[in-house]
Amino acid sequence: MPRVDRGPCSFDGVEAVPHDEIAIRPASPLSGSAISFISFWFLILFHDPQISLTAINDSCDRGWDRFAVSVLFDQHGGSAMKGFVDDIEKLTEGNGDFRRVLYTGKNLQLVLMAIEPGGAIGAEVHDDGDQFFRVESGSAEILIDDVVSEVKAGMAMIVPAGARHNVRNSGAEPLKLYTVYAPPAHHHATVHVTKADADASHEHFDGVTSE
Repeated sequence: MPRVDRGPCSFDGVEAVPHDEIAIRPASPLSGSAISFISFWFLILFHDPQISLTAINDSCDRGWDRFAVSVLFDQHGGSAMKGFVDDIEKLTEGNGDFRRVLYTGKNLQLVLMAIEPGGAIGAEVHDDGDQFFRVESGSAEILIDDVVSEVKAGMAMIVPAGARHNVRNSGAEPLKLYTVYAPPAHHHATVHVTKADADASHEHFDGVTSE
């Protein structure tokens, strides 16, 4: 059953609609007729079980007479989200791109990385989010602020928000790892074949998710 957020006097409105949703608004405010109001809500609530609703109170002191509704229809046809399910070790070891975004959610992002011997991700700071790494093959040094640690296949690292960090391939073979940004940091489906491609790109997460 769809959920309608209500308050005693005000409602959260929708300013921007995600790329995979469509906003449909009544051409004019609902009339004060109780029959019209009930019929409208009956139509909305039972039209599609996947519909989500956001109510907007146009004028609190006028009550229901000036009540507008924004209805968001999922363009996926009501199908359930798929999420991400795959062999991450196989994908990571088979990846040859410097950066390849696999999945982007609202609050996190899964990314594969491959760093050539002597190469590095590059020093950076994520002020608003934490980052998780796991090495699948190769060896490296990770710098988190002033602390340097040696890491190898099977090891995981977490960089807290606000920490300056870098990962450098210290071995003789490509470093294969995957990382999870929380929240997302890059455009959905981004692929940077080389470090030079990544350095030349100034893209950042724009709110578009995998589903």
